[in-house]
Amino acid sequence: MVPAGRTQQIQHLEGGIVASIDTSEGASVKKGELLLTIDATSAGATLSETEIKLAAQRLRAARLAAEASGAASVTFPAELAKDRVVEDERRLFATRAHKLEQELRVFDQQNRQRAAELAELESRRQRLASELGTARQRVAMLSAMASRNAASRLEVLDAQSREQRIATELGEAEGTIPKINAAIAESRARADEARARFRAAAQEDLVATRAEIERLLQILTAQADRVTRTEVRAPTDGVINRVTANTVGGVIKPGDVIVELTPTAGEILVETRAQPRDRGELRPGLKAKVRVSAYDSAALGTLSGHVVEVSADTVADARGEAFYRVAVRIDDLPQSYAGKLLAPGMTVTGDIVTGRRTVARHLLSPLTKFADNTFRDAR
Repeated sequence: MVPAGRTQQIQHLEGGIVASIDTSEGASVKKGELLLTIDATSAGATLSETEIKLAAQRLRAARLAAEASGAASVTFPAELAKDRVVEDERRLFATRAHKLEQELRVFDQQNRQRAAELAELESRRQRLASELGTARQRVAMLSAMASRNAASRLEVLDAQSREQRIATELGEAEGTIPKINAAIAESRARADEARARFRAAAQEDLVATRAEIERLLQILTAQADRVTRTEVRAPTDGVINRVTANTVGGVIKPGDVIVELTPTAGEILVETRAQPRDRGELRPGLKAKVRVSAYDSAALGTLSGHVVEVSADTVADARGEAFYRVAVRIDDLPQSYAGKLLAPGMTVTGDIVTGRRTVARHLLSPLTKFADNTFRDAR
């Protein structure tokens, strides 16, 4: 008997140092059972290093996100709250916020000073406007009096001179007010620009940091897979044929075959030999009756099957005799075989039903250890 699935060669992608050998040749194993362990020191250290880098980048991203949004404080991921880098990022956030605040404070102080100047200038403008009105009234009054010889020409000229001086000062005050307002607006714009520049720089760094996080996540996944692969497990139920890595502390090269396993799960096939002269009688679909040598067929009965494959060419055995290889698939097991072991390597005998004569002999095992067993005609 042979398995429908052929012998599997279990390899190791990266190789490494053998830490333990957990199986042996001839052992029956279940899917997922540990076969061999590769030393995980290097893979584990690399994984830990990447985890540290990833945590640092996530904390950096949290700080940058807070800076980019103009938040007054930063909130870090709860799962990283105890990370040693948290305080570093918190201090950096406070330092950068303080630096921005100092820059903005300069603009604020300038605006306060200019606002005070503006208020004083506005007060002076109002006073000068009032004085100018009075001066103009005095000039008008003295001019009228001078026309009646009630006031001297000198008094009129003095009044006119005062009026002109006040008007000049008022004009200067009114001309300065827009300049101060413009300076205040410019200072506010520069403060807004500093704020926007700070946030834009944080946003740019945040984009780059998030890209780095994605890159590290991909690396972390690959490294985690590598750590998982340090435990070599059976891909399916089966029997261990060969263990090539047989020394603890030995080195396995990348891609080396370390275990060969013959699956026992799934369908069981019977391999037979057919003489070249009988090839014309054989075809897929022919029925077959099979008896397992390890059990009493008189008590348990035979297994029903059918031919699924006939080799295209002849194969020569050790004695040079040519034959065709015929594969018979066992159909549903009868209730009498419930709980009975049917495994690759077991010897069987049986009949292929051709309706004419015997066409197959010498059942084969996957290890070529079957004894000659003759199929008989089922007429």
